[in-house]
Amino acid sequence: GWGRIPKMRDHGFDAVFAYNSGLRSDFEKTVAKDKPTLDYSFMMENQKYCWDRIAEQGMPFAPSITLGLDVAPRWSRQLKYPWDYQKTGYYPIVVNNTPERIGEMLKRALALDSDTVIINAWNEWTEGMSLIPEKHLGSAYLDEIKNVLSAKK
Repeated sequence: GWGRIPKMRDHGFDAVFAYNSGLRSDFEKTVAKDKPTLDYSFMMENQKYCWDRIAEQGMPFAPSITLGLDVAPRWSRQLKYPWDYQKTGYYPIVVNNTPERIGEMLKRALALDSDTVIINAWNEWTEGMSLIPEKHLGSAYLDEIKNVLSAKK
C-alpha cells in the first residue's frame, strides 16, 4: 500500500516510481465477465490516481506510462473461449490504447515535477505493451512520443 513510501524514505531511498500502475484492484467492477476488456481510459485514470497518491507522500517520483495490457498471448492454450478470466487469474485486455491517448498520458506525465518519465515498454509484446514498430500501427506510438516531446521544447 501507499504506507510503504514513508518507510522507503526512512530506509534511504531518494525517489520511487510505480511500474505498470495501470490497474487498481477494483478493475473487475468495470469488466463484463463475458467480454474481458477494459478501456484504456480506466488505465489513464488509474495512472493519475497512483501519481497523486505518491505525490501526497512528499517523496520525489518518476511517473510511469503504461501502453496497455494484454497477457492473452501468454494464456494457456488449453483455455477455450469464452473463458472466465477471474477464475484463471488473468487480467482483462486493455482496448482503445491509441497513440493519441498514449501521447495524452505523456503530456500529463511531463507536466509533473519530475526529471524522469518511464514509458512501459519497448518490447513487452506478450503483455500488450510495445513501442516497437509493427504491422498494425507502424511507428505511430513512436511518432506520437516524438510529437509530444518536440512540442515541449
